[in-house]
Amino acid sequence: MSYLSLFQTVPKFASVAGGVALATGVPTIGFALLTGSAIINLIGSIREKKRGDSGFFAAWACLNSWFATHTGGH
Repeated sequence: MSYLSLFQTVPKFASVAGGVALATGVPTIGFALLTGSAIINLIGSIREKKRGDSGFFAAWACLNSWFATHTGGH
């Protein structure tokens, strides 16, 4: 598996795992995984110079990290 395809696949798995963690009642881990996924996507969108995607993933990472660090994800 090449570096590029791995860089594109990891955020998808992290998003799914984060959603499963949220659904099973582990919000801190779920939001941490979602934050990691958003950060990896943010890096990719900055590399590809996609300004709209960069703004979206930056906001998504900020929101998820806030939820992960405040009151156990709620």
